[in-house]
Amino acid sequence: MPALYLKLAGAAAILLLVAGALGWLYHRGYAAGEARVHAAEVKAAQIQQAKDQKTAQETTDGLKSDLAQARELANRPVPPGPVRLLYVPRSCPAAPAPPGGQPGAPTSGSLPGVSESDRGGPDPLPSLRHLAEAGEVVAAEGRACLRWARGIAKP
Repeated sequence: MPALYLKLAGAAAILLLVAGALGWLYHRGYAAGEARVHAAEVKAAQIQQAKDQKTAQETTDGLKSDLAQARELANRPVPPGPVRLLYVPRSCPAAPAPPGGQPGAPTSGSLPGVSESDRGGPDPLPSLRHLAEAGEVVAAEGRACLRWARGIAKP
């Protein structure tokens, strides 16, 4: 009988040894898998950070380029074109006298003549130039935002 107990104890010891070895191998494989997952997450975070930095740099460079181009265009002299922003005196025919009314008095639907002393207000060119420059800045910022959005959407 003691031989049977000895055989059973030996089999139990072997079974425990095999279970322990399998448990150790499982734990080692699990730990190695966790380490691989962690390494992959770190690598993906580094790649994403590099992409984000590249996108931000491209966006900033594009915005600087657009603003420099807008400044260069703003500093160019304005070529004379067909549109005049300043008052140019011209002769206006006098309004005809209405029947039965005072001569020179405007009737409904007719405009009074423009006199030489009525030259309008101040020169609007500086205000228009300032407005155009502001529009260029807004457009450049919009293009920069689109560049950034396209950059982060790249796979």
